[in-house]
Amino acid sequence: MNKKDNLDEEIMNTAEETEEISENIADEESSIVEADGDISENESDKKDEEDNEKKSSDKKDKAEKKKKSGGIKEFFKSRKFRKGGLSIAFTAVFVVVVIVINMIAGLLTTKIPALTFDLSAQNTYELTQDTIDFIKTLKKDVTVTVLASESQYMGASEYYLMAGTLLKQYENYTDKIKIKYVDLTANPTFTNKYPDDTLAAGNYIVECGDKHRILTTEDLFETSYDNYSYTTKVTGLEVEPAVTTAVLNVTSDNQTKVQFVEGFGDYSSDAAAIKNLLEQNNYNVSTVNTLTQDIDSDTSALILFTPTKDLDDTSAKKIKNFLSNNGTYGKNLIYVAAPVKTDTPKTDALLEEWGMKLGEGIVAETDTSKLLTNDYVVSILDYSNTTYTDGLKNKTLNIVGGYIVPVEIKNENTATALLQTSSQAKLIPFDANSDKNFDFEKVDTKQYNAAAIATKSSSGDKSSGLVVFGSSLMFSSNAIKISSYNNGAYIINMFNKLTDNADEGITIDGKDLEKPSLGITTDHINAWSLVCMAVIPIVIIIVAIVIWVRRRNR
Repeated sequence: MNKKDNLDEEIMNTAEETEEISENIADEESSIVEADGDISENESDKKDEEDNEKKSSDKKDKAEKKKKSGGIKEFFKSRKFRKGGLSIAFTAVFVVVVIVINMIAGLLTTKIPALTFDLSAQNTYELTQDTIDFIKTLKKDVTVTVLASESQYMGASEYYLMAGTLLKQYENYTDKIKIKYVDLTANPTFTNKYPDDTLAAGNYIVECGDKHRILTTEDLFETSYDNYSYTTKVTGLEVEPAVTTAVLNVTSDNQTKVQFVEGFGDYSSDAAAIKNLLEQNNYNVSTVNTLTQDIDSDTSALILFTPTKDLDDTSAKKIKNFLSNNGTYGKNLIYVAAPVKTDTPKTDALLEEWGMKLGEGIVAETDTSKLLTNDYVVSILDYSNTTYTDGLKNKTLNIVGGYIVPVEIKNENTATALLQTSSQAKLIPFDANSDKNFDFEKVDTKQYNAAAIATKSSSGDKSSGLVVFGSSLMFSSNAIKISSYNNGAYIINMFNKLTDNADEGITIDGKDLEKPSLGITTDHINAWSLVCMAVIPIVIIIVAIVIWVRRRNR
């Protein structure tokens, strides 16, 4: 009983355990089913996301394809283009405008010289007004040939560049002058046209019709020798005076003949200066030795320059006969005194026949307003009449003279003063240094004549003139070239009137290359300082404020 009961009880327990296990299995199966449902839902969501991403990607691809297909059209419609593209376009237009303006300016400055600006101190690249006025009146065609290629000539050195640039200016003011370049290496037969001339690279040939003049580099450049470096350097540009006077020579139909009388003393370098001045103004200048030669019949004027020896009888007679010209007159003698004591009785007699005499000493100017420096033997002279000032472009400019031997007028009926010192001048005798009793302070002051003229004429209209200058320094190269004085202009004006030369005198200075290249004055410096330090910064600040305000208000 007990065993059976125990067995039944075990069976009962086993059945209960089996039922409990079945319930647990059912619960687990239910959980698995729920889990599978969750997994299925997750997979579905993931699939949806992938589908959405794919759709989004497709949309992007389509958008990109659409954007690409739209191309430039879409780009030009974009905000980015409206902002940046406008700036690019404006910059491009600005660059083009600047290039066009530069090209137009280059053409205009070539055709209209007044639009160019030369900042050099000596106006190195500009012609003087005298040259401009002269070449504008030309009626004949003139060719200036430079014996080199243009590129070689301009590139040879800075001085040749200056010369070539200045030479171009002639074509800007007249269509009668043409400039051309000929390379002798490329054109070796070119020199055959000028068999009587020695031509070299860098020379100029100025020609009109069958007349021509050769200008060498010595004519075009002024040079000096440096004793320290043992080299020659260029100190001046002589292109303008050389070319302008050459043009005058080849275009003039007639030349006035002038002869220097040789044989009565050494000519100084001052004689070379007056010779060059005359040649530049279309005078045919030569020499004559009256001891052995006759004076040419077509000579209009003789020059007896600083003679220290007396005339011989033959020469004195030839000069007298020349001035009388067989009673028809129309001839002239210019006598320039040497600044030393001379024993020349025949020469003195010739002057006295014309009512003049040279003084016995050197004039010293004590009026400080007439002195150029502290040297009282070099001074400014006044015109005593208007005989040879009429026709001068600037009559207010004076004449500079020095070491003046006074010209005394002995016959006022035939002779008259041309140039004078102040009334405060004194005379230093030639023998003052050897005279122990000489006292400069005790010398009386007086006005002296530095130049005078005497004339003689027949019943006709023509007259002969004898002009005496007491100062050779008046004819020096420096005195002639100083633009603040009238020496060169006065001398040429006098020669033109004496010889009835109708050509207007031209006195042109070269360009001094030893002065600063930029003619910037203190006023210029102050003006540009004001512009750079005040005007430009203020303009920039104003523009910046305007831009800032406009952007802030957008």
